[in-house]
Amino acid sequence: MTETDLVEQQVIAKCRQFETRFRARQIAAMVREFYLPDAIMEGRDMPAQVGHEAITQIFKQAREACSSISIEAEPITVIGKV
Repeated sequence: MTETDLVEQQVIAKCRQFETRFRARQIAAMVREFYLPDAIMEGRDMPAQVGHEAITQIFKQAREACSSISIEAEPITVIGKV
């Protein structure tokens, strides 16, 4: 198995974990696991939201509108040491 294959498996596993947390309404844990404390989230009709609390609120609102999300992974290319 190549390094790219291993990285791809890890990314896919993290995406599935994100989806599982979202479905289970474990939004705060999901945000802590996937976003840095000073992360910024922006959207087309949304001003920049900064930090875990703001991003958690975005996903809580999204969870009220839909029960699950699905993340599609593009093929991964590894350049350099991972």
